[in-house]
Amino acid sequence: MESLRVGGRDGTKLVDGVKSQVDRVREALAHDTIPITGVLCFLEADWPLLGGSFTVDDVHVVWPRLLVKRMTEAPGAAFDVSEAHACRAEAFSVA
Repeated sequence: MESLRVGGRDGTKLVDGVKSQVDRVREALAHDTIPITGVLCFLEADWPLLGGSFTVDDVHVVWPRLLVKRMTEAPGAAFDVSEAHACRAEAFSVA
């Protein structure tokens, strides 16, 4: 089993939480055409100069600029944003 260390501590529960949220969103949207990816984005982390981003149990661990780059450059199938928003709003109540 893979694990995540954050500041020397076990951060694997963060990965488990993201995976749970991804599953809930996938169920709520019920669309195979909408790309849903789990991501943990850390601010002010010390990243290696080369590479640095990695994946733990299908959850991507990145820094903010890389996340924006991947989101804007990701090839994805076209989908109806309004419909996806309506499905999400119906499935998840406002906190």
